Amino acid sequence: MESLVIAACGGTVGLGVAGLGIRVVKLTSLANLPRIGNAQINLAMLACAMAVSLVSVLIFGLLPVALASSLEPTAVLKGEGGSRSLRLAVRPRTGKAPLLAGEASVVLILLAGAALTLRSLQLLVGIDPGYRSDHVLTFDLMLPDSRYSTSAEQALFFHRLLSRLREVPGVDAAGASSAFTIGQETTRFSVPGRSAASVLDFLAANLQIVTPEFFRTLGIRILAGREFIDTDTPSVEAIAIVNEVLARQFWKNDSPVGHYIITATNGNGAGKPLKIVGVVSNTRDVSLALAPQPEIYVPFAQNPVGGAAIFVHTTVAPSSLAAVVLTKIRALDPELPADSIMTLRQFLSQSLAPPRTIALLLGSFAALALLLATGGVYGVVSHSAVQRTHEIGIRMALGASKADILSMLLWENLRLILAGIATGSLGAFVLTARSRAFSMA
Repeated sequence: MESLVIAACGGTVGLGVAGLGIRVVKLTSLANLPRIGNAQINLAMLACAMAVSLVSVLIFGLLPVALASSLEPTAVLKGEGGSRSLRLAVRPRTGKAPLLAGEASVVLILLAGAALTLRSLQLLVGIDPGYRSDHVLTFDLMLPDSRYSTSAEQALFFHRLLSRLREVPGVDAAGASSAFTIGQETTRFSVPGRSAASVLDFLAANLQIVTPEFFRTLGIRILAGREFIDTDTPSVEAIAIVNEVLARQFWKNDSPVGHYIITATNGNGAGKPLKIVGVVSNTRDVSLALAPQPEIYVPFAQNPVGGAAIFVHTTVAPSSLAAVVLTKIRALDPELPADSIMTLRQFLSQSLAPPRTIALLLGSFAALALLLATGGVYGVVSHSAVQRTHEIGIRMALGASKADILSMLLWENLRLILAGIATGSLGAFVLTARSRAFSMA
């Protein structure tokens, strides 16, 4: 009954901590996580936790009672009981070995996992995305088909908007992309004479439809050729810019400028030839955790779309121009929803919210496990010492000093903890090896 009451109190405290943790997550920067507003205590997991608590009560509450009930009270009081009493007295000492070693091992593995996660997050934050994120405002615009049904209307709206944004004092450059923050679009392509001509064997690359000044706005370097200009319209030859990954894949150290790529437009083997006019540096716009992928950029005027991410590079604090940018949008179309204006640095921070949350949770669980293990080790060692009071008295009567008794108890328990640390180190090593293999993959 006593164990049941203790388990119920612990479960109640745990339930309160869980509820408080959910409220803290919702009120902090982690609130940017998808669907975090719907987070709540899962009833199935609650039932599972209650079942585990009940099993713990049965094991650690009833087992000692069962062992003690098999002894004769009179024999125990008189110090008798023969070999059976001796075995039952020694059994708790041998039973503490897996407890001490297991606690040390599990805690070490959890701490190693938390350290690896935090280190991965630190490396992720330090990765150069290939574009500048400081002094850049960004927001997404989706034009409704009901008012912008033709490609010409879509191209005209974005051209007028970017022109007005460039006139704002404090704005250095402005550009747009169809896929940079909205979501990547892929295309199939081939290189004449360097890859298969069949559409079934076309390679995949990320596709972005961008406006002039897009590369300058984000500080993406032009390595060869030129960037897009206003005269790249549907009336001239279809062109494209490729990134460094794609250029090296097919042209090695040669320049691809002036060569052609063919993008697949349908399933019968036909394609659209695009003349390469430039090569730009690599970016990690899909994910900071992924290596740069082959990327093809095409001019917005030749391939208009109704949705784009707008970027504005400023010479002043970008947040100070958010209201002005919103005014320019409302002047062109008061009904357009554009209330998600943020800095590009804020956008990158939101993209790191999931790994940051995992690192925070794993670190919290590891710290909690360390706290519980510390209390558990103290409880096991203290209980073991109390059980050996009779033995300790005999040893001291035979001449053992307090230092001898203390060193004996410390060495016996330290030996078990070191065994657990050795086992945990092996598990941490395996975890680290698998983590590195996964990162390389």
